[in-house]
Amino acid sequence: MPRTDSGFLRLNLPFLIFVCFLPFPRRLVADSLNAETGAKRTAAVLCGLGALVIGAIVGLLWTYELHQRLVDERLDEHEAAWFTRQLTPTIRVSVVPIALGFAVPVAAIVLMVVAAVLIAVPARTIGRARSGGPHLSEVLPALAAEPSRTSCR
Repeated sequence: MPRTDSGFLRLNLPFLIFVCFLPFPRRLVADSLNAETGAKRTAAVLCGLGALVIGAIVGLLWTYELHQRLVDERLDEHEAAWFTRQLTPTIRVSVVPIALGFAVPVAAIVLMVVAAVLIAVPARTIGRARSGGPHLSEVLPALAAEPSRTSCR
């Protein structure tokens, strides 16, 4: 992202706060694996809520970035649409384990692990978009290597 503004930075703060929160529900999950069902239920629901909130904030950040035209101009419409489509199921997939966590907490935890793998793997392996435009994995490292392009307005 070559540009940013104060609105984006303000939206980024809740994202960072919830990212800092992530280890705690994961630790609850690890501690509750040999505990009673109530502890597993609490851990599964908190873990799912954390994933849901982070997914929603990432979606909000991406929407704001597109609306304010903060994305790199080398990123074409097809790639931006692909990334937007990737975000939508992430939020939906987070809701199912939360609901399942109330009834079958262990299944919810397993589903969250599987969902995390399925969400993460395609984003790294897709490569170039069908349109031939740059892929996010190509744009982001190029921007990191060019700190002089980054500006705040």
